[in-house]
Amino acid sequence: PSFVGVNSRNLFNLSIDLNNAVKLIEKIPKNFIKIAESGLKNRNDIDIFKSHGADAFLIGSSLMKDPHLIISLI
Repeated sequence: PSFVGVNSRNLFNLSIDLNNAVKLIEKIPKNFIKIAESGLKNRNDIDIFKSHGADAFLIGSSLMKDPHLIISLI
């Protein structure tokens, strides 16, 4: 399978824009595994991306700040 990661973080100024990432994920063909990356903070963010076609999620900073958060994400 082919994978495509869509980063919500602007790598020039480090700002996060989840809406832009959602729009990009919607444009990726269905035969790709789509990974939402950066800026996901809670279950609601994951649910939004899932409803727009994301298959997997890269969550790092939020879990490093609050390891107990993982329980609410699974």
